[in-house]
Amino acid sequence: MKSKKLITICRTLYRTSAIAIFASTTSYAFAHVGIATSPVYAGKTQEIVLSVPHGCSQTVDGVTTAYDTLRVEVQIPETLTSLRPLDTVFGNATLVKNEAGVITKVIWTKPDAANKGGDTHHYWLPLRAKVNAPTFTKVYLPTVQYCKNNNDEEISTPWTAISDDHDHSSTSTENPAPGFLAYPVRTKGWNKYKAPDHLHDMSIFNDAEIVWKGAAGYSANTNTTALIQADSKYSVLSEIHPDEEFWVKY
Repeated sequence: MKSKKLITICRTLYRTSAIAIFASTTSYAFAHVGIATSPVYAGKTQEIVLSVPHGCSQTVDGVTTAYDTLRVEVQIPETLTSLRPLDTVFGNATLVKNEAGVITKVIWTKPDAANKGGDTHHYWLPLRAKVNAPTFTKVYLPTVQYCKNNNDEEISTPWTAISDDHDHSSTSTENPAPGFLAYPVRTKGWNKYKAPDHLHDMSIFNDAEIVWKGAAGYSANTNTTALIQADSKYSVLSEIHPDEEFWVKY
């Protein structure tokens, strides 16, 4: 880094809060179907794991009952290529392709004999694919899980709503589709990036030590944030505009 000011503050941050910074981790606890892999890198082939923590719920006469998941259907976006699903303890995976031979859906199916009856298990459904999405863009995998109720009728829970990150006023009650952010490839230490779009959710950098642009910095660590705020020469970074260059230290 060429900025003496940046070097000075980062050395101070390291001395005073390095332990807290390195303790920061990403949480994979989901109340809904989601992606349990993070980070996922643009341009790389890697394993992406779908987390299915609960079964389907059905309310009849005011009584809600949860049932075991028996089938999960996942729509595959065009940005995921060279895809290979993994068979799991849950069940085997089958592929659905279009007329051009491109995979458009992966379906994991549990044998009827393996039905747990109730909603007691958490399932992991992995696939391996190359991520061809632009950096800092969201990739969605709309998903529907299927169960059978006590009358042997198939019921389902869709996780298919795709949100616009810029729509802060959205009041949608639909279940969100599983998705992940396509991060640029990183190395340990400082990484220089250019924002392809408006980055206003700085929590996407919560696993970084610090993000720096001009005289503004961001960190998920409260001690680091306090140090930035304590120096009048610096400010807390809250957003990055398109085409702006910035630095991230991992």
